[in-house]
Amino acid sequence: MERGKSNGMNFVAGAVVGGAIGAIAALLLAPRTGEETRALIKKRVNEVGKDLKEMKDNIEPKLRKARDELARKMQGRESMR
Repeated sequence: MERGKSNGMNFVAGAVVGGAIGAIAALLLAPRTGEETRALIKKRVNEVGKDLKEMKDNIEPKLRKARDELARKMQGRESMR
């Protein structure tokens, strides 16, 4: 993987984790009833779940392509022996 792509993925992962931490802190520190807080947590968990699924759906084809390319290169090396 190119270095720029790796740094981009690291940034996205950091942004997701940082956003989740910030959202949790905001929910726990906001003056709401327990019922309201639980409803907000449930909503946020569902949103994060959808975001993670979308990320998986975007990354999965790229990983398959990289795996297939690596397998082809390995087969090429074995046939050279």
